[in-house]
Amino acid sequence: MRKINSLHFIAVAACLMAGGSVMAADSPAAAPLDQRSYAGVLKGIEAFAAHRALAPNASLSFQLYPRRQEAGAVRPTLAIVSGGARTPLTLEADGSFKVPVRPDLNGPGAMLQSNQPEGSFAWRPVVRTPGLPAHVRRLGDLRLQCRVDLNAGLMVVPPSRANQALMASNPGRACEMSQAFYPIFADRPVFEVTLVSGSRRRVLLTQESLYGMGAPASRLPLLDWPHLRDRVVRLPLHDSAWPDDTQVVFEYLEPLP
Repeated sequence: MRKINSLHFIAVAACLMAGGSVMAADSPAAAPLDQRSYAGVLKGIEAFAAHRALAPNASLSFQLYPRRQEAGAVRPTLAIVSGGARTPLTLEADGSFKVPVRPDLNGPGAMLQSNQPEGSFAWRPVVRTPGLPAHVRRLGDLRLQCRVDLNAGLMVVPPSRANQALMASNPGRACEMSQAFYPIFADRPVFEVTLVSGSRRRVLLTQESLYGMGAPASRLPLLDWPHLRDRVVRLPLHDSAWPDDTQVVFEYLEPLP
């Protein structure tokens, strides 16, 4: 099994682009809250428009996933905080939300901010083509999702010089690298994942593609999935032998209701 190295954590842009923590708008002495750069998210939305050929019929939303067990027990609120003003966003029961493109809100230091402590959530874009069964995703959608994520700088991972150089030169390039690892979060804990393209099928092996891919326990608190390891999937986004219309079929540990 290949050892995890710095290039596996390709989305260090979140650490670099979010610009660190700021205090809540109404309480300068408050503890840091979970947040991401609004300007960064707008860059992700621009990447979605620029690479729509990967998923021409898909829609874009965003989602919060609990990184800590206690975070899964709360219902957070979410807002765009800019210049001391707060613009609330609607957060659905599954943690998904839409981000409006508002140039008037994109001031210096504008943030998407939850009301929960820093590090409570993993932040992700979600690209989905309508009409597929609930347990099926389209590979082209996930390739586009990777590009949105890396341009938006949503993931939080330990920084490295290699990642910094890569992200500074071309964030989207990492989605095409075989040695890179972009984690997909399944909707529920996963038992098996199968790629299907016409008559061709491939079952992804556990040690290569599921459950954190051998990341040592000591590193889990630093990553985006300490509480989500049973939902993390690695897919061959770089492999052009699997076309964009390839179906990614998830079999969950528990059947869908």
